[in-house]
Amino acid sequence: MKQTLIFGVLLYSSLFVRSQDSMSLSLPNLTFSINIYKQLALAAEKENLIFSPYSLQQALGMTLIGAREQTASQMNFVLGTSTTEYLYQNQSLLRNQLQTQTDSVAWYSANSLWVQEDFPILKSFTDTVLEYYQAPVQKVRFVMPKERKLAAETINHWVAQHTQQQLTHLIKPEQLFENTRLILVNASYFYAGWASAFKDSQTRTDTFYTVKEKTPTPFMNQTLSVPYYSDDLIQAVFIPYRGRKHSFVVLLPRESSGLSRIEETLDADYISTLLADRQPQQVVIEIPKIKFETASELSKLLQNLGMTEAFATTANFSGITGTTELKIDKVLHGAKIEVNEKGTEMAGATAVVMTRKSAPRNIPFNADHPFLFLVLDETTGTILFMGRLVHCATPQ
Repeated sequence: MKQTLIFGVLLYSSLFVRSQDSMSLSLPNLTFSINIYKQLALAAEKENLIFSPYSLQQALGMTLIGAREQTASQMNFVLGTSTTEYLYQNQSLLRNQLQTQTDSVAWYSANSLWVQEDFPILKSFTDTVLEYYQAPVQKVRFVMPKERKLAAETINHWVAQHTQQQLTHLIKPEQLFENTRLILVNASYFYAGWASAFKDSQTRTDTFYTVKEKTPTPFMNQTLSVPYYSDDLIQAVFIPYRGRKHSFVVLLPRESSGLSRIEETLDADYISTLLADRQPQQVVIEIPKIKFETASELSKLLQNLGMTEAFATTANFSGITGTTELKIDKVLHGAKIEVNEKGTEMAGATAVVMTRKSAPRNIPFNADHPFLFLVLDETTGTILFMGRLVHCATPQ
């Protein structure tokens, strides 16, 4: 019987809340993000959605180190990279560039390996994972039901510590089995204050429209000079975070029922054009407050994208144990997001002001119907979070 691996991929983003026009977004990273988004959107039709491409790449990247032959080839294909070494070396460099910790902005990501205490793991594997992913090996037991319950509690406690207590139940005991041998976990946390905070006094209740529902929803309002893009299909606005390193990007369909058309059109070329052609504009921004969480098991999704061998009895993860006894059982993903008016004030930092030769034309941007959003690291072009808002609160 094949022993099993389980991935735990999770993130928490507390978005209270910048932007520069010169950026480089790698095609493999962007393609991976869009492919995952489209699969999740199909699986969660008409539901809110959030996930982290970065977090998924971290967890899958750790496991790819131990993959061999066809298993490795398929994983590299899905991750959009040519070789395993290229991926983990670049992820290590990217990880160092992304880490941010200030009073108003925090982004950090932690990895760990949880292994059955008497199960042999190759030192070459654990050394490589530790060097490039800073993932220590933790010993637990999965054989007996009580041991699996304790293992789940221990891992969930580690997760909670690395997400500021926002995600506490990534793994359930019933998702573990007596032949579970290794769990690879990535926990990512993001908090940022807006570069120009929304005022509580300007938040008002308005209607969020879907095809079948009208929902009273609190909308935040302010006028800002921000990067902006538009075409016949969408309006897109890049709302800056404090520190000018990250942006909250809203892709708003021009038609209230146009989200599905955006999702069909969405590809790497379209997003690259959007990022390259954005221009500073004075925009009247109206966006709803957001708070929701999701939980997903991503095995089928990854197999749909071509990563089938890793889940099969023919899987080859001999780079982990020296044998072919392991296969992936589950890929668990938990996410939580909150967007509101709050942000930490910093001396001398209020709003982004851009001087123009002529009087600015205020462009209305009213996100009162379903839209796609992402959180972008402007310095590296990395999509940290991606998702959509389909409905708000309780319909009237």
